[in-house]
Amino acid sequence: MTDFSIGETTRAASETRSASRLLFVDNIRWSMIILVLSMHACDTYSPFGNWYYVDRQQGLGTALFFGVYQSFLQAFFMAALFFIAGYFSAAAYDRKGFASFVRAAALALALSVPLFAALVVFGGGLEGETARYAGGFNPVSAGKCLWEALVCVGMGLLMLVVYRRYFDAQGPLARWLSDNAFGVYLIHPPVVIGSAILLHTLAWNAIAKALLLTVLAAVGSFATSAFVLRKSPLRVIV
Repeated sequence: MTDFSIGETTRAASETRSASRLLFVDNIRWSMIILVLSMHACDTYSPFGNWYYVDRQQGLGTALFFGVYQSFLQAFFMAALFFIAGYFSAAAYDRKGFASFVRAAALALALSVPLFAALVVFGGGLEGETARYAGGFNPVSAGKCLWEALVCVGMGLLMLVVYRRYFDAQGPLARWLSDNAFGVYLIHPPVVIGSAILLHTLAWNAIAKALLLTVLAAVGSFATSAFVLRKSPLRVIV
C-alpha cells in the first residue's frame, strides 16, 4: 500500500483543479460578487439607485462620493463578468501579451475620464439636474452610454491582465470564495436588507455605514452559502 502525505494530496488536488479551470477567471468572478454586495450596500444609503430597503442620507459630499463610485461600478462590474469570461480571453492574452492588453485598457480608461467630467459639467450634474442621465434621446444619455462602454472594456481588459498575471492561483480561502460565489449571488438580498435594518440606529455617516454593511453582508452571505445552501438540496445549483 502506497502512502501519500496530506501536502501531496492537497497539491495534487490543486493541480487537477488548475488544469480543468481558469483560476484567474474564478478569482475575478468572486471579486465581482463582492462588488455586487458593495453596490447594494451603497444603494441602501446613497441618494441614487433603487433597492428594497433604503436609509438615505443627504449632503453634497455624500452625493458626490456615491455618484462617482456607483457610476463607475455600474459601468463595468456586471458586464465585465460576461466580457472576460468569454472563451476567447486566454487565447487572445497569449497571442497579444501582457503589455498590449495593458495599453488597450489604459487607452479606454484614459478616454473615459474627460468624457465623464464633461458629462458632469455640461450635463447638469453640478446643478442637480439628473433626468438626462437616466436615458432618452439626448446627447447626455448618448455620452453616458459611450462612457460606460469605455469603462467596461477598459476595466475588463485591465482585470484580465492583472488577474492572469498575478492571481492565476488559489489557496484555500480563494477556492472557498469561488465555490460559494453563485450561492452568494442568490442569497445576498435578504442578508443585505437584514444587516441594514440592524444598522439603522447606528449614528455613522453614509459612507462608513455602506462600508460596514458591505463587510457584514459579505460575511453573512458567504457563510449562508457555505453552511446552509451547499448543505441543502439547493447544492446541485450552487
